[in-house]
Amino acid sequence: MLKAPFYPIEAEKKGATATEYGLVFGIFELVVFLASPYLGAKLNGWGARRVFNLGIATTGTCSILFGMLDNFDNPRVFIGLSFVIRIIEALGNSAFLTSSFTIIARYGICINCNIQLRILAHPPRTNYHHPATLNPIP
Repeated sequence: MLKAPFYPIEAEKKGATATEYGLVFGIFELVVFLASPYLGAKLNGWGARRVFNLGIATTGTCSILFGMLDNFDNPRVFIGLSFVIRIIEALGNSAFLTSSFTIIARYGICINCNIQLRILAHPPRTNYHHPATLNPIP
């Protein structure tokens, strides 16, 4: 995550404590942990592709908004908006991650190879994983 090296420095410039900006990072994982089972249960009704697209859009938008937080000088406003943006971003992340596994499991079937299992075992989060998931298994 690119936010980790820069956000604490910026938060301390604004007057936030290490506990406050640590909780901003921690709330993300807590929300993903709580939201993923709910979203997984609702995927059939809402549609995996729709949830995936909405999750990607939400996560991207929140990443841009998070990058604009340096415009707020009040520490309470800065930390408050950080929490709100990270919670919404976590919901989007949970949506696209949960639905991506469903899409792969549903549509990523390959009769002669186990590429589907390779993608599930190594989700393509960075370019490092792409060669491992795209090469055919002999």
